[in-house]
Amino acid sequence: MGVKCGKGLAFIAHLCYYSCITNEKPTPRPVEGRAGRGVKQLKRKYTLRFDQIKNQWALKHDATDKTIKIFKSKEDSTRAGVLRKALGKLGGTVIIRTKTGTLDEERNFPEQS
Repeated sequence: MGVKCGKGLAFIAHLCYYSCITNEKPTPRPVEGRAGRGVKQLKRKYTLRFDQIKNQWALKHDATDKTIKIFKSKEDSTRAGVLRKALGKLGGTVIIRTKTGTLDEERNFPEQS
C-alpha cells in the first residue's frame, strides 16, 4: 500500500501520514538477527530423549522439533565429543532426559570460533 505524500516519497500509508503531519522521518526499528537481514535466529536448545516408537535415542531441536541425530544407545550419544560434534560450531544447550522422560542433566557447548 504505497502512497505518495507531499514530499514525493513513497511510504507505507501510516508512515506517510505520520511524516506528512509532523514533518519528521519515522525512526527505524532495530533489526534482529545476523548482518541486518531481519532474520531472527532460533535459540540453540536441544533435547536428547528416548523415542519409544523407533526404540532409539533422538537429539531434537526444541523450537523446530527437527531430529538432528539418532543414536542406538544413550551411552553412544553422551560419550566425549559426540554431542559437541552433532551441534557443530554454533554450539548450544542439550537437555538430557532419562528413558522415562525425567530430567537427567543439562550440558552447555559454547560457540567455537
